Amino acid sequence: MKWFQDPLRIHAVPTRQLSAFRWVWAVLFMFYGLPEYTFLGTFPDLLFSPPYYSLANLLSGWPTAGFFLGLTVLNLLAFTCIALGLFTRQASVLFSLTALIGHNFKYSFGKIDHSELFLLVAPLFLAFAGWGRHFSFDAIVAVRRGRLNTTDQDVDNGTAMGLLALSFAVAMLSSGLMKLQGGWAAWDIEAIKGNMTRNVITTGRENHWTGPLLAVDSHLFWKLADYGVLLFEIGFILAVLSRRLWMAFLLGTIVFHYAIWQTFQIAFYHNPVFYLVFIKWPPGSVKWPAFLQDGVRDWLFAAWSIVVVLFAANALRYLLLGLVQGYHWDYFNLLWRFGIKVPKYDLVFLGCATLFVLAIMLGSGVGRSRKVRVGSKS
Repeated sequence: MKWFQDPLRIHAVPTRQLSAFRWVWAVLFMFYGLPEYTFLGTFPDLLFSPPYYSLANLLSGWPTAGFFLGLTVLNLLAFTCIALGLFTRQASVLFSLTALIGHNFKYSFGKIDHSELFLLVAPLFLAFAGWGRHFSFDAIVAVRRGRLNTTDQDVDNGTAMGLLALSFAVAMLSSGLMKLQGGWAAWDIEAIKGNMTRNVITTGRENHWTGPLLAVDSHLFWKLADYGVLLFEIGFILAVLSRRLWMAFLLGTIVFHYAIWQTFQIAFYHNPVFYLVFIKWPPGSVKWPAFLQDGVRDWLFAAWSIVVVLFAANALRYLLLGLVQGYHWDYFNLLWRFGIKVPKYDLVFLGCATLFVLAIMLGSGVGRSRKVRVGSKS
């Protein structure tokens, strides 16, 4: 399998950076809400229509409400362990498995939504990439038992990260192929304009760019847009083989998601956060600031643990009391209750795009500086 693994090893990321991403991943769910499946136990079997290739298709109707409650509680407990870095590998696998099972049934109404899917699947790969190696209870226990120290050689996670990248590239490829099958390549069809018009008429969703774009009466403009999206989504399967091209494609995808938000008012805000996992910062850039001594770090980690436990305890309380809507309580809504108004989606798009631009610039800078040093020696 070396011929298959080696080209993908370019996506290896230092575990310290993956561990920092684990906190970002946890913060997103604590501010925007975890998946919740208890509502699925309230529907009649008449509405049960799972996709053909689906785990839910093995059943003839909805499982009991107790099943979905247990599934949601397990997912919440797994999330808590990941956020704390406690039994991180086992919790990561459990989180993804419970989320995939729950989403199998969530998609049994005939509609498949992929907005948060990769943030739910990613822990299954990151469990074997070492994202619990730092800033975690696992690391504290390992250090005390003499199994880990700061000078240990980093783990090789090229295969796990490469497979994660490949899975996303295949997903984008499948999206492009479905568009081809749906007639996007036909010269007489303006696919994007047609979808945008239908979205406004049937759902009433439109945003800042919708009106000005629909006013553009140019067949060439709309066909170039159709072909551009097709080539972009299909091109991911080749971009996965080049580190620079992969980063450029991911940055382009953030812009693409933002354009969808500004026209269709569909916010794929989970995806840009998922893309951050592939950023490889220069060595030494992800570390505790020098002014934070060990004692302060311990207090910060303790504060983080309290925040995570409070979130989990509140969510668990609502779940066990059967207050399904209350489960959507999160820290974002808490900020609004205190009168702190922040953009809910635009901030995510802007922040992730900025990090990608910065990472690409730093990466290019490192490359140029190395060339200069080599040239000066000669």
